[in-house]
Amino acid sequence: MNPVVEVWLIVARELRKNMRSVKGLVMLGLSILGAVASVLRQPRFEEVLKNAEGMGSEAFHDAKVQVLAGMYRDQKVGERLADAPARLVIFFFVAIWLTPLLVAVVGFDGISSDLQYRTVRYWTIRTRRASYYVGKFLGLWAGVAAMTFAMHLIVWTVMIVRAEAPASETVNWGIRFWLTSLPVTGAWCAVATLVGSLFKTPIMGLLITSAVFFVMFFVGFVIPNAYASAVDQVSAPKPSVADQASNVVVALRFLYPNSLDAWLLSPEPLRVLEGLGVFLAYAAATCFGGSLIFARRDV
Repeated sequence: MNPVVEVWLIVARELRKNMRSVKGLVMLGLSILGAVASVLRQPRFEEVLKNAEGMGSEAFHDAKVQVLAGMYRDQKVGERLADAPARLVIFFFVAIWLTPLLVAVVGFDGISSDLQYRTVRYWTIRTRRASYYVGKFLGLWAGVAAMTFAMHLIVWTVMIVRAEAPASETVNWGIRFWLTSLPVTGAWCAVATLVGSLFKTPIMGLLITSAVFFVMFFVGFVIPNAYASAVDQVSAPKPSVADQASNVVVALRFLYPNSLDAWLLSPEPLRVLEGLGVFLAYAAATCFGGSLIFARRDV
């Protein structure tokens, strides 16, 4: 059978399982509730926006640039996002932060449950093991992407109904944000698929996946941001030392997929390509390594 057809069989099965199972329906419901909660009336937030708009459109725009540049540690990203509806920017920021949790809960038992109940034998007869593994990864990615799209769609709809921003602007920026989230989601799904495939019991897959995600967060986010804060407090660091440390920090950020959003939101094409390159590296490395390990396992 054609490998592409084999992969599609697994992807279709994963989508049906995630969307029809109790766990999938619960996670979809929680995602929708999260989207609804994010667009409910928030008096304090809306009061802050109203007071800021009273400063004048130009001053308000400059304030947004500074805040967003600080969030993403990139002035150009701040300038670009300052033109987007504020609620969409905040929702996107929160959704990216919650992506690892959603991926871990939805994907921890993708392969481990098949190994536990020996149902994997049925699929390895019909498909190559590499096709099975790649299909599991793509199926998880597609399932999580569908859930996040439902969240984004609810936010867009509510914003348009409330006339918080023009419909064209809301949909335009909303689609950009959702597309930007896809490589980030894919990188997390790649790691979750690899870690989960190493265990025959789903609960171990969930625990170890969560632990790996935390280590990636600490090494790729906490340490680089702590270093950046320390550098900001030093008036004149030695150039050679600062350059070497800066290179290490950049390398560490590659270990945390949520850092990809700043690169993918950049107006610089080269920066965007770097972000996509990191995602492709995650997908290629985990699929290649995971397929080799899975091919040699006794199932």
